[in-house]
Amino acid sequence: MLTLFDREAMARVAGTAHLPGHGSAAQDVVMFVSRVADVDAGYRFCLRQGGLGVAPPVDRPEWGAGLRTAHLRDPEGNLLELQAY
Repeated sequence: MLTLFDREAMARVAGTAHLPGHGSAAQDVVMFVSRVADVDAGYRFCLRQGGLGVAPPVDRPEWGAGLRTAHLRDPEGNLLELQAY
């Protein structure tokens, strides 16, 4: 599935809204989203594997009924979202 996500909203979630939109220390331009059975368990697993927590698991009713997400960075700094409905 391909999802288009507003960069400003992505920057708010990732805590990078203070960074410029382009350049070497810029906001993210892509995010890998993975649907999982259990966001909390997936988040803990990713942290144990070297992921860096960005936003802990939280319910996001404003994004869709029953949606729960968590955001991390992989060891190379890529932004990841775990989600479950």
